[in-house]
Amino acid sequence: MCAIIAFYLHEGNRTDMKLKNFAIVAIASTLILGACKYEEGPGISLRSKTDRVANEWELVSYTYDSTEGSKTNYLDRVNTPEFKLLFTMTRSNRYTIDMVKPLGDGKYETSHTGNNNAQWDSQEITAYLSQLPGHIRNMMNQGAWSFDKRHFKIQIFKDLSYVDTDESQVLQHDWTIVKLKENEMKVWGKDANNNRFDMTFKPINDESYWF
Repeated sequence: MCAIIAFYLHEGNRTDMKLKNFAIVAIASTLILGACKYEEGPGISLRSKTDRVANEWELVSYTYDSTEGSKTNYLDRVNTPEFKLLFTMTRSNRYTIDMVKPLGDGKYETSHTGNNNAQWDSQEITAYLSQLPGHIRNMMNQGAWSFDKRHFKIQIFKDLSYVDTDESQVLQHDWTIVKLKENEMKVWGKDANNNRFDMTFKPINDESYWF
């Protein structure tokens, strides 16, 4: 009798272990498959997608399809010796795009640092803004962002503007996510002319951005 009871207990323990192992595999598979939706990863991340987007980003790669199958590197339109753009995405689903002056050693002078912007040359500012890609210029200077329903895209909504031009009336910009890591974000989208652009961002600091 004791042997029979021991057998059933043993089989019961084996069944429990199988169920536990199955549950662990199922949960792990869900996490991995959920995180692998982007072409270049990550495979899995313990940080939420919102926390990974929330950061201060510098555009480090920008290519534009001027004709089908032809990519042109237009990064020098965004990062010039005089100015750069910093894209700040917050956890509260706001974004800002700031013009900054590179000072070297990873430091920047912005329009928010006292009266420094009074020394900026207005002609340089006008020339810089005029050469920016239209879809980026149209997003300036701030607005809201969100994910689409399936978290495949970042949707950009510029704050309403009174400037009455065709480009300024674009109410939503969609960035399809290619890669979403804490130290790199890759996206692509299409401009008003239905031409594709690809952008790669890197954070400007090593610390997590929690705002």
